[in-house]
Amino acid sequence: MLVEEFESKSELSKILGVSHAAVIDWLNSDGSHPSNRNLERIIKLALESDARGTLGELRGDLMYHRTLFEGIEDTYEG
Repeated sequence: MLVEEFESKSELSKILGVSHAAVIDWLNSDGSHPSNRNLERIIKLALESDARGTLGELRGDLMYHRTLFEGIEDTYEG
Protein backbone atom coordinates (compact mmCIF):
# COMPACT_ATOMS: atom_id res chain seq x y z
CA MET A 1 0.00 0.00 0.00
CA LEU A 2 2.76 2.47 0.93
CA VAL A 3 4.88 1.53 -2.08
CA GLU A 4 1.95 2.56 -4.30
CA GLU A 5 1.42 5.76 -2.28
CA PHE A 6 5.03 6.87 -2.58
CA GLU A 7 5.46 5.41 -6.08
CA SER A 8 8.58 3.35 -5.40
CA LYS A 9 10.35 1.16 -2.89
CA SER A 10 13.29 3.52 -3.09
CA GLU A 11 11.21 6.54 -2.10
CA LEU A 12 9.60 4.61 0.76
CA SER A 13 13.02 3.55 2.01
CA LYS A 14 14.13 7.19 2.08
CA ILE A 15 11.03 8.27 4.01
CA LEU A 16 11.50 5.47 6.56
CA GLY A 17 15.26 6.00 6.78
CA VAL A 18 16.15 2.41 5.87
CA SER A 19 17.96 0.83 2.96
CA HIS A 20 16.23 0.06 -0.31
CA ALA A 21 17.27 -3.58 0.20
CA ALA A 22 15.48 -3.68 3.57
CA VAL A 23 12.19 -2.62 2.00
CA ILE A 24 12.58 -5.20 -0.77
CA ASP A 25 13.33 -7.89 1.82
CA TRP A 26 10.27 -6.94 3.91
CA LEU A 27 8.03 -7.20 0.87
CA ASN A 28 9.41 -10.62 -0.06
CA SER A 29 7.11 -13.25 1.46
CA ASP A 30 10.18 -15.30 2.43
CA GLY A 31 12.13 -12.26 3.56
CA SER A 32 12.77 -10.68 6.91
CA HIS A 33 10.38 -8.55 8.90
CA PRO A 34 10.85 -4.98 10.04
CA SER A 35 11.98 -4.37 13.59
CA ASN A 36 9.30 -3.29 16.05
CA ARG A 37 10.57 0.29 15.78
CA ASN A 38 10.38 0.27 11.99
CA LEU A 39 7.02 -1.49 12.03
CA GLU A 40 5.62 1.24 14.26
CA ARG A 41 6.91 3.88 11.82
CA ILE A 42 5.39 1.99 8.88
CA ILE A 43 2.01 1.73 10.59
CA LYS A 44 1.98 5.42 11.55
CA LEU A 45 2.89 6.40 7.99
CA ALA A 46 0.20 4.10 6.59
CA LEU A 47 -2.42 5.50 8.98
CA GLU A 48 -1.55 9.04 7.88
CA SER A 49 -1.83 7.98 4.26
CA ASP A 50 -5.02 5.87 4.43
CA ALA A 51 -6.44 5.27 7.89
CA ARG A 52 -9.43 3.21 6.75
CA GLY A 53 -7.38 0.97 4.46
CA THR A 54 -4.67 0.52 7.07
CA LEU A 55 -7.16 -0.39 9.79
CA GLY A 56 -8.73 -2.92 7.43
CA GLU A 57 -5.34 -4.49 6.71
CA LEU A 58 -4.47 -4.62 10.41
CA ARG A 59 -7.86 -6.13 11.25
CA GLY A 60 -7.42 -8.81 8.59
CA ASP A 61 -3.92 -9.61 9.86
CA LEU A 62 -5.17 -9.90 13.44
CA MET A 63 -7.98 -12.23 12.39
CA TYR A 64 -5.53 -14.42 10.46
CA HIS A 65 -3.23 -14.72 13.46
CA ARG A 66 -6.15 -15.33 15.80
CA THR A 67 -7.20 -18.28 13.66
CA LEU A 68 -3.64 -19.64 13.71
CA PHE A 69 -3.48 -19.25 17.48
CA GLU A 70 -6.80 -20.98 18.00
CA GLY A 71 -5.62 -23.93 15.90
CA ILE A 72 -2.44 -24.21 17.96
CA GLU A 73 -4.39 -23.85 21.18
CA ASP A 74 -6.81 -26.61 20.14
CA THR A 75 -3.92 -28.91 19.29
CA TYR A 76 -2.07 -28.46 22.55
CA GLU A 77 -4.92 -27.94 24.98
CA GLY A 78 -7.45 -30.12 23.18
